[in-house]
Amino acid sequence: MQPAAERAPANPPGPAARAPALGTIPPNGSRVTATVRQRVVWPPGSLAGTRPPVRPDRTWYSLTLDIVSAAPAAPTLESLARPGAVIDVFSSEPLAAELVGRTIAALVELTGTTQGTRWVISEITPNQ
Repeated sequence: MQPAAERAPANPPGPAARAPALGTIPPNGSRVTATVRQRVVWPPGSLAGTRPPVRPDRTWYSLTLDIVSAAPAAPTLESLARPGAVIDVFSSEPLAAELVGRTIAALVELTGTTQGTRWVISEITPNQ
């Protein structure tokens, strides 16, 4: 009787050799009403190493928002913001400290990839 020839397995055990595909966040935009809980000023370079990357030579501003309501910003866009969620939103434009504790209306968009995301805010209107 002859020994059988050894063959490499068709599917070698262990982790896959390839990393998962890099996915991007689909086009989105949400018109939200939210209560501003906190404001933070990020000096140049303080967000280095975060994803998605930001320009390191800029001051960045963020607000922590408690989302009250959210709707698509346009008929062709998905609204990824959800009522009841608490999110941090960023802007390279100064955000006033007086917004803390107030309810605002704004446009928010989730940007980035499967490696990291960031909410961006614009068109802020404080409610009276």
